Amino acid sequence: MKKILISGATGFIGKHLVRKLLKQDNIEYLHLVDDLSNSNTIECIDILSDKKISFFETDVFNFRDNDVPYDQIYHLASPVGPAGVLKYAGKMGKIIVSDTIKMADLALKNNAKLLAI
Repeated sequence: MKKILISGATGFIGKHLVRKLLKQDNIEYLHLVDDLSNSNTIECIDILSDKKISFFETDVFNFRDNDVPYDQIYHLASPVGPAGVLKYAGKMGKIIVSDTIKMADLALKNNAKLLAI
């Protein structure tokens, strides 16, 4: 049974990925991380109500994994987009790199496969 973490899970790609993964029988749980800066939970109510889902409303930097093991990590979170451009002006590159490093470290700790886009 797969244990999966998805950052940026309520974004355009994330929502579609979660819906596809929920159709698989071999998923033990999906942990979804998103700060909702570019989306909202109303658009994702169908996926957030699934019993395999745990949703963490936070940014990647502040996410605490609490030593939960993961087999796969999909890092889709990014501050780009209409809501992020002005809010994170001048800090965007640092945020993207530090969040990706955090997810890479988590993947190494768990010997998990990592997809970062």
